[in-house]
This record gives sequence, structure tokens and C-alpha cells, in this order.
Amino acid sequence: EKTGEILINLITTSQSTLNEKEFVELILAMNLEGKVKCIAHSIFDGVADAAKADSMKVLYGNDQITEELLGLKFNISSFSFFQTNSLGAEKLYLIVRDFIGNTKDKVIFDLYSGTGTIGQILASAAKKVIGIEIVEEAVEKANENAKLNNLNNCTFIAGDV
Repeated sequence: EKTGEILINLITTSQSTLNEKEFVELILAMNLEGKVKCIAHSIFDGVADAAKADSMKVLYGNDQITEELLGLKFNISSFSFFQTNSLGAEKLYLIVRDFIGNTKDKVIFDLYSGTGTIGQILASAAKKVIGIEIVEEAVEKANENAKLNNLNNCTFIAGDV
């Protein structure tokens, strides 16, 4: 919401066909609040309780957008978890930061860390942040985001909690 960048990823099965050019033209012709930075088409033939893909093709733009929360920047891709309501997330994360109190000499564990948003927002109040996330793409983004934000006390690892 803050940067106004929009990422759209349509997920279908391999049994359906998509006129990719027409789909992109349709999206770009819409009067949207914000700028479309990525349009992608993913194919998934399985059953899941989360967005997954066997393959993904970027039809327009690049494969990520950037969002800003509380002065930090976060690169987000199609399959990395990120709160979609940035303004609401900022309010929530400020409450969390106030609630944890003085943690300057402590290690914070960010479980189910996604792109590392909460851990990175808490990093200034901690000795170290260790994030654990099962989705490897999200872990890669979390580490990229920590580097982007010059947070040397954050480490994100792939693993099941």
C-alpha cells in the first residue's frame, strides 16, 4: 500500500489454457490504485491450503515488488508470505514492539517468519533475530531483505517449526 506496487499471479491447473497476451492487456487496462509491477501465471495441479506452483512464468515486469513498513523495505515475490494490509500491519507490529519491552541483550526467535518482516522490525530492539520458515523462497527473501535494510543481526533459516 505504501509504495503502490502491485503483483498479480494467476494460479491455474495445467488443464486450463490462458491467453497470456490478452490477460496482461486486460490487467493493464484496468483503472487500479497503484502501479502493476508484475503479472505472472502459475500452474499447480495439486491440492493445497496455500498458494503453490509447479511452474511460474512472469508475463509482465519482474518477479517481485517492494513494500515499505516502518521505514524498512521488503522485496516480496509471489510465494513469500507478506501481510497485504501494510497500514494495519504497521499498527500491529508497533504494538508487538512495545509489548516485548527491553530485549537489547536477548535473542528473538521469529517462528513462521515468512519474508522476515516482524523479525526485522524488532531487530533494532534485539541482540539477534533468528527467523525460521518452511518456505525456502520466503527465507531467501528474508535474508535479502535483512541485507537490503542493513540488519546484520538477523539470520533466517529454512526449517519446520
